[in-house]
Amino acid sequence: MGILRQLYANTRENFRQSVAALRASPMRSVLTMAIVAIGITALMGMLTVIGAITHSLQSDLGARQGAAFRITSWASNMSVQGGRYTSGEDFRYISCREGAAFAELYAPHGTVGLDVSVASIEARRGSYHTRPYLNVRGVNRDFFTVEQLDLEQGRCFSSYEERIGRPVVVLGKNIVETLFPNGESPLGKRVLLGSSPFTVIGVLKGTANRYGQNEGDRMLVPLRGGLSQFPRAEANCNISVRPAASSTLTQAKDAAERLMRKVRRLSPQKRSNFNITNNDEFLKLLLNSMGSTAVAGVLIGLITLLGSAVALMNIMLASVTERTREIGTRKAIGAHVSTIRQQFLIEAVLVTLVGGFAGVLLGVVVGSLVSNAMDMPFSMPWGWALGSLVLCVVVGIMAGYLPAKRAANLDPILALRYE
Repeated sequence: MGILRQLYANTRENFRQSVAALRASPMRSVLTMAIVAIGITALMGMLTVIGAITHSLQSDLGARQGAAFRITSWASNMSVQGGRYTSGEDFRYISCREGAAFAELYAPHGTVGLDVSVASIEARRGSYHTRPYLNVRGVNRDFFTVEQLDLEQGRCFSSYEERIGRPVVVLGKNIVETLFPNGESPLGKRVLLGSSPFTVIGVLKGTANRYGQNEGDRMLVPLRGGLSQFPRAEANCNISVRPAASSTLTQAKDAAERLMRKVRRLSPQKRSNFNITNNDEFLKLLLNSMGSTAVAGVLIGLITLLGSAVALMNIMLASVTERTREIGTRKAIGAHVSTIRQQFLIEAVLVTLVGGFAGVLLGVVVGSLVSNAMDMPFSMPWGWALGSLVLCVVVGIMAGYLPAKRAANLDPILALRYE
């Protein structure tokens, strides 16, 4: 019991000495903490945003299935077909002409939705406007059916409007609330998408996130109208498919591959230069992509933290040199080698822990702000926060070990003579 009391008393005294030493050099202490905080902020910020995106994707596909499968032109290093990875050079964009041809051929087998990103703009009505860079998508009529998009007000496009590309638009609830803040009906009113006028004919129900996009921020226009109004529209057409009830998923996907190969005029010897993925596979593609981003984010954060550890070690070594006479005095009056070593280790751990706490808070704030700006649900990453603080302790011990050893091994006589 007496040994434990002595150990507690020594540790308490070393802690007091460490705090006093840090207070004696406030600029150096703050600088060291800031270096650690930057590394943890980078790590936590990236992981918080990635976690929010991943959670959103999982919720999207778990809560609402929409299309049974999709045909995409994504680079094949993300392909999950047959477990085979092919060169991205084999893949090319799916044009709107190809999408329309496929939809016509597949009609006996099910319903096909087409959509293209035609612009990223600001929507305006008089003095009211949305935030910039909202996505406008050109879609066909069947897109609403395939993706199970429900309307709260109005209607979707008629066949005639779709055929001639009439400038009409179906808006999400968030956009309607922004452009019509007084609660008036938007139906029949004109809004500007960029500089192009469109007439509102419908309002989508719901504001849930889906595939990283808030449904309340959707702006859907007829595919032909979108391409004519926005000449810089994206070249890639996304195809989503809902098979007829009489077909199994395997049969529907086989028919889709056969017909898409026909549209692209691929010979039997050539492999398919497109991906057909169902929702589980689609989620796997997205999550694999996010996983790679997460690894990159962790590596960047760890490299920054490693730089922090090197900087901390150098600062602690400089501190040992500056405090040589103080260390010599303490050893001369009986301070044990382990006591000196413990004091410098405590100083290093204290600096990294305080910097780590600050970094975690800043990282979560940054991640929360970015998640909110992207309309992603934010959740506190408690596991990563705890792991970051444990990492700070490890970094503190590693960075403080060499300075602590050097301080403990100083000869008290030489230290007292140091000028």
